[in-house]
Amino acid sequence: MEILDLQTFLSTKKILNHLASNGEFNDALMFLIQNQHNANIITYENARQFVISNIMVFEKDNNGNYYYQFPVKRDGDLVDNIRFESMNLKANLTFYIGGIKYEQEEFNEFVIISSQFNEFEIRVNFHEKPSPNDEFKILSRYYLCNPEERRLLCTCQVVTKNNVYCKGFCSKL
Repeated sequence: MEILDLQTFLSTKKILNHLASNGEFNDALMFLIQNQHNANIITYENARQFVISNIMVFEKDNNGNYYYQFPVKRDGDLVDNIRFESMNLKANLTFYIGGIKYEQEEFNEFVIISSQFNEFEIRVNFHEKPSPNDEFKILSRYYLCNPEERRLLCTCQVVTKNNVYCKGFCSKL
């Protein structure tokens, strides 16, 4: 099986950023189709907005800190630059891939197309108790690839800084 270093792979591709997608997968996909001869990959920014209506939806960890955990939308072939934004809440993110915990500083990207059998979840760990009507966003950048690039990501062993992807699974290095 061929080994594919993700950073090297991306550096050799023509990538266009689709600024007008407003985080919509269908808009980004249409942009990819329209530009398939001009780019191998397109990216688009996504913002998932949350408004706290009931504090009971949060869980507490062993230290009594509140957190909210949810699955990542698989609206692309790759996702990176995942971050938390809020006007009044302070939190950090942890990531769970196939049940394995990654701290935010050791997590760079997730190759969705190469890990179809892994569950991928984000945990927002709040530094203080959230209140009803508090708002926050999870921002990220998604990549959509042309068919040839998708085939390579699916059939090769993909290596990133912290992970290796092979036969539909992601493993920590």
